[in-house]
Amino acid sequence: MNEILEQKHLLLRMPLPWDIYNARGMLILGKGHMILNEKQRDQLLLQGAFVRSLSVGEEYETTPQVAEAFNPFHILDRTYTSLDALLARPHSFLADFGKRVRQLAITIDETVNEGPDACVAWIFLRPFPHYASAHSLHVAILLSLLVQRLGLGLPERTSLLCAALTMNISMYTAQNDFYRQAIPLSDAQRDMVDEHPVASVKLLQACHIGDDLWLRSVLEHHENWEGTGYPLRMVKEEIHPLSHLLYLADIVGAKLTPRRYREPVRPNVALSQVFLNRGKSVDMQYAALLVKQLGIYPPGTFVLLRNGDTGLVTHRTSNAGTPRVVSVINGQGMPYGEPIPREITDSSFKIEESLPASHALRITNLSKIWHYPSD
Repeated sequence: MNEILEQKHLLLRMPLPWDIYNARGMLILGKGHMILNEKQRDQLLLQGAFVRSLSVGEEYETTPQVAEAFNPFHILDRTYTSLDALLARPHSFLADFGKRVRQLAITIDETVNEGPDACVAWIFLRPFPHYASAHSLHVAILLSLLVQRLGLGLPERTSLLCAALTMNISMYTAQNDFYRQAIPLSDAQRDMVDEHPVASVKLLQACHIGDDLWLRSVLEHHENWEGTGYPLRMVKEEIHPLSHLLYLADIVGAKLTPRRYREPVRPNVALSQVFLNRGKSVDMQYAALLVKQLGIYPPGTFVLLRNGDTGLVTHRTSNAGTPRVVSVINGQGMPYGEPIPREITDSSFKIEESLPASHALRITNLSKIWHYPSD
């Protein structure tokens, strides 16, 4: 018998003892997941959240548990590992595949909502062994940053993030190979790329995915307004608006990541390219929102300060041109023992330009810099 949840049942930062469904019967949080804040709890209650039975949750209310301290870097590291396993071996999970992907999507959405600057920094600063999984996660983080400002409900947000995580699932191995490839794609490889949206939808359906928005977004994520996309060469009026948003996040996510044959495009350059195409090939509202949410200097990127220091952007502010920055390398090229916060509004520390990542150093103490617990 289904039982409607009340506020007393939903403790913050405690593993859930049940699967939670919304009023339409869709799984929205899996057993073991955590609700991070009151806003998320209130949203669940507004959706008429219910469980199959509360009886299994008695220990949840009576047994003291130690809640894990919030650290977005740790959460995203674990999410990447879980996603990589799902994309590499989807048939090993079959009926459980959709539930697992949804749980990852909800985790990403919650984590971005709680620690957006750290999540954006994770995109730029965390190395990865497999590009296919990293790119999908990068795109999901960017999407989450956007859809939370568009007022989408949790079911739509979750479906779209699931699409981002699985949009290239049919060419997981090939995409990792393409990332390391220094020569142009062969004709056979180009055909695989052109066909992968349809192939990915078929693979997802074989894993018992029936979510229309999820599947449609995967199918359309390479369609563009000019009608030159693939696989269906759809025109603007035919493309779902959220598929177009995924298309935009996919393009930007790809530009921000290096290839064997090129450096990553600097964020301010990538964003200016998008903004210049607003209203033409890219939705004007989406382009403006992307620029506003990431800022001119996104967290995790490096900048040259007027005093000669290399700075690391840590947080956005209400002024896109004056983010919070710490100095990590002095003007003589020597790393500082500890990052030094700089007041960018001081003319001595004004940002002169964005720097490519190759001009900086490997940052390993992310949790400390962003003031999250390291354990």
